[in-house]
Amino acid sequence: MFKDTIIKKIDVYFYEKKLNNIIQDARNEIKFRSCVIVKIVSNKNQVGWGEAASFANSGSLVVPIIKFFSKKLINQKIPDPRKFFFENYMNSLHFGRRGLVINALSGIDIALWDLASKTRKIPLFKLLKLKNDKIKYYFNGGYFVKKKEYNFLKNSALFALSKKAYGFKFKIGRNLKEDKKRIILVKKTLGNKIKIMVDANGVLNFDYLLKIDKLLKKYSIEWIEEPFRFENIAILKKNKKKIKTKIAGYELEQTFDGWREIINSKIVDIVQPDAIWSGGISECLKIVNLCEAKKLQFVPHNFASIISLAANAHLAAISKKNIIEIDSNENPFLWQINKLDNYKLLNGLIQIPKDTFGLGVDININSISKYRVL
Repeated sequence: MFKDTIIKKIDVYFYEKKLNNIIQDARNEIKFRSCVIVKIVSNKNQVGWGEAASFANSGSLVVPIIKFFSKKLINQKIPDPRKFFFENYMNSLHFGRRGLVINALSGIDIALWDLASKTRKIPLFKLLKLKNDKIKYYFNGGYFVKKKEYNFLKNSALFALSKKAYGFKFKIGRNLKEDKKRIILVKKTLGNKIKIMVDANGVLNFDYLLKIDKLLKKYSIEWIEEPFRFENIAILKKNKKKIKTKIAGYELEQTFDGWREIINSKIVDIVQPDAIWSGGISECLKIVNLCEAKKLQFVPHNFASIISLAANAHLAAISKKNIIEIDSNENPFLWQINKLDNYKLLNGLIQIPKDTFGLGVDININSISKYRVL
């Protein structure tokens, strides 16, 4: 596909930073921020950057899987990313149809798209046939913390407002009394100036959701993310019919085949895959196009490094909704590591680089060397 350009080296880096202030959702305690970065280098010293999801302390498991698949690329011409993903996904079905294999292939896929754009000297904006070069963003914040929890929540909401965000999403799901207090506090802080969303991280039962749904409608909450554990499609579909608040999710699903079932079953109003987790740019392109055909909102999950932001931003730009999630928590792998001046938040919008080859990121590896694990 790319004439005489050959892949000469693939490096994988796993970084982890202990948080100064531990955050929690209703299900998990988050003590560390991490990222797994993929670097593909051609014989012409062109570099493709990718990222594989390393959530829930999985980074040390993802790295060897990336190295396993990377062996197939060394001294080979740069493949079409979509073909590479499909062939290796099919060849790895006996490893499991979902899970860490998809994390690893996602990271390689993103790096191949980045490298393909640079090698062909065609901006990724044009390769993906994007029409929108500006997207809106909402902030993910307002986690549970051990000290001054409500001050933390209020400050998170005010930060989103100060950055002219489309909206602000915060955590609920511990108990109804506390949820009500958190919802009222955020609504009082933000009023109707920006959208407000909540995220339950899959811990609610149906009776709980029925009760909180009334509260969410009363305070005009835009959506509730992941109210239930993602398991039985039939049960989720049945329960959704009784809920008035829009439902967003389910980020734990992977591959186009998995997401097609969610979309066709209509168990969500807002579809939230993640390029570093769900199957790279290749699979997510198919997901967003199906969402557009089915008239469902596509709003990618995004909670990792600047590479994740860049990949997911390109996908968000395909959707008519044009919104992406932005992390407002402590994260040394987000804004500080990009040598290029892209993806700045200006007047409520993120500019997608139109004339840049690749994702528009160039990672400063040295700046995070002290956090490297593998």
